[in-house]
Amino acid sequence: MKTERESRSQEHIKLLMIISGLLFSIIASAQKSARSNQCENTYDSLMKAKVTTLPEVPPVFPGGEQALNIYLMRNIHYKMEDDYWQGSFQLAYIINAHGVVCYTRILNKRPEEYTIMEKEVLRVLNAMPAWTPGKCNGKKVNVKMFMPLRICPQE
Repeated sequence: MKTERESRSQEHIKLLMIISGLLFSIIASAQKSARSNQCENTYDSLMKAKVTTLPEVPPVFPGGEQALNIYLMRNIHYKMEDDYWQGSFQLAYIINAHGVVCYTRILNKRPEEYTIMEKEVLRVLNAMPAWTPGKCNGKKVNVKMFMPLRICPQE
């Protein structure tokens, strides 16, 4: 049975995930407005394939951004006592041409440095259902995505 403290901690974390989702929306909107008529591809050494960060049509989570926020809130499980940590980090991941989330990582950190919370967020990202893939010139493409997260558990 959850204690009141655990319930409040989980509610605060869920609220922070919603805020992060809103930041994701703002970034996606900024990327959309910065698009040119031609998609630029770069080589991703981790994926060993070409990716774009500014597709003509961005990838879409099933059900849209609100459904993405709900998915994150329902699936990220974290006990504050496991790893009391607060701060921010930036997720990087690729939505491939099939809509699958892959090559998830925390920017500027090696995997052995990930906190329990960061590992949990990556677990949830890797378990996401397939997205509608991004498109350039009418063709499905690999899209590199970034999502800033700020975690600040409160008692």
